[in-house]
Amino acid sequence: MSDFSNHQAHVITHSIVITLLPLSPIPFADWILEPVVARRLFTPLMKHPNQRRHFIGKGGNFCLGCITSLLLYPFVKLIRILRFFLQFNTFVKTFFYWYYKGYIVHQAQSRLSESTLQDHQKMFLLGQEVDQWLRTSDQVPSMTSSSLTNLQSLRRLYSEVKNGDRHTVQSILENTDSLDAWLESWCDKHDTPN
Repeated sequence: MSDFSNHQAHVITHSIVITLLPLSPIPFADWILEPVVARRLFTPLMKHPNQRRHFIGKGGNFCLGCITSLLLYPFVKLIRILRFFLQFNTFVKTFFYWYYKGYIVHQAQSRLSESTLQDHQKMFLLGQEVDQWLRTSDQVPSMTSSSLTNLQSLRRLYSEVKNGDRHTVQSILENTDSLDAWLESWCDKHDTPN
């Protein structure tokens, strides 16, 4: 597996931005900006940047053309903002979702064969399966029992990353065994050597 430490600050910064997008006061900004920020998150991690589109979605929730979603947007926005403050752990999960996804994509770039990295169908499958696993598996490292318990701790994490401090960053990525094991099993099933 390759060294993720060179990309940690980049992935953490973008994961925090995606996590805080629901607080944007501009209508629809969170819907529009989430895929943009996600694209920027994955760009330096990928050997073939055109494959990043398979990883920017989150559970297939991007339905910009859906009339129902547009009509319900003000209510959904209000609920998301209230939930942010009442159930902060859901946003900690969002942060870890994007952070772990960035980690897995980075490791996949060094682990997968070149033919698999260029195969859109396999990369789409990897994107779908990593998304499903991160959202539903109980083997994902704990996303709630961390030092990220409130908005202040996210701000502290961002300032540590900005200043080059690695204390909280190291504690976030202490246990990657389950992430590496999942990627290894996926590679064994789907990776075709050159």
